[in-house]
Amino acid sequence: MASQFLLVARSRAGNAARYGTPAEQERARADLAEARIADAIEKVVNSAPPLRPEQRERLASLLRTAAPNASAA
Repeated sequence: MASQFLLVARSRAGNAARYGTPAEQERARADLAEARIADAIEKVVNSAPPLRPEQRERLASLLRTAAPNASAA
């Protein structure tokens, strides 16, 4: 089931697509992308066995080093 955060982000993206300015639409799309990623991570983490500290650090570093606009390149 989708998280409340994801449901709200979907709703805001839909409203921005219909009624928002281009800047509002872009912000809503970014927020929706964040919500989708967070939802996917939460599902995987909840179903996985506990991670060791070095594993958590390696996964966190993937998020820290991601290019801000990698998909726009």
